[in-house]
Amino acid sequence: IRKVQPGAMGTGEKLETIYVAIASYRDWQCPHTVESVFNRARHPERIRVAVVDQVDPSDAKCVDPIEPCDANPEQALCRYRDQIDTL
Repeated sequence: IRKVQPGAMGTGEKLETIYVAIASYRDWQCPHTVESVFNRARHPERIRVAVVDQVDPSDAKCVDPIEPCDANPEQALCRYRDQIDTL
């Protein structure tokens, strides 16, 4: 991916990807953290999140939306799901 020079927007050049790695051990706040990463970004489409999520079967996963996507599809965990990888 190449960096866009100032004033080059709209020329078809790709912007750099912002990579965020999260290691989570049974962290119930992890979904809020991922939401925050996308919601605070000026260009959320450039973000790629990788999560190492260590959970108990009874725990919520880091990529589980706070509300179901059917009820609130505007959540970052729904809108940018294809930009989040989990291990």
